[in-house]
Amino acid sequence: MSLLFLSLIPIGAGCRRDKLRDFDIPAGSATTTLMTFADQAEVEIILDDQNISLYRTNSVKGNMTPLKALERMTKSTGLNFTHDQSSNAYAVSSELSQETQ
Repeated sequence: MSLLFLSLIPIGAGCRRDKLRDFDIPAGSATTTLMTFADQAEVEIILDDQNISLYRTNSVKGNMTPLKALERMTKSTGLNFTHDQSSNAYAVSSELSQETQ
């Protein structure tokens, strides 16, 4: 399994991880929209399989936490994610990658 790292923007030590942020991300190819999410949320995204490009995410617009934004983006898309609270990084995987494990 290969890992793909997208926008790597670390969160400063004093930054609240549940901070509300403004999101304006149109629906589209998951690879592109997840990069946009990482930029707008100022978080690290790790794509843990090559199938991500086969998926589309939902649009998300408004002021919310990064967690809520990513939940809305991936709802009913076949994409799943985990959040590592210690690093504040998100790992995104597809249903296809889970079927082959």
